[in-house]
Amino acid sequence: MRAQFLTAQEDIDWLFETHLKHLGKNDESYKRCQSFVIFGNEDSPDKVELYDTRNPLVMDKPFFTEVLTIRVPIYNLDNDDDFFKKGEK
Repeated sequence: MRAQFLTAQEDIDWLFETHLKHLGKNDESYKRCQSFVIFGNEDSPDKVELYDTRNPLVMDKPFFTEVLTIRVPIYNLDNDDDFFKKGEK
C-alpha cells in the first residue's frame, strides 16, 4: 500500500476540506495537526494518520487515525447454493 508523508499547511487544509470534512477546521485535531500520512490513493485513501509534530520519529504514534475505506468481502447470507448461478441459463 502506498503511503505519503505531508507537512505543508496547504496539504493539511486540503485533507480537512476533502477527506476529514466531518471534523472541520474548528476541531482540535485540525489545530494540533502538524503532519500526516495518507495511505492508498490520495483521491480515495484507505487510512489517514495525524501527528502533532512536523517530523515525527518512526516510533511516534499518531494522535489520530481514521480508516476511510473498509473493504468487506461479499458472503452468501441466504445460504443458497445457487446464489452465484442465478441468472445463468
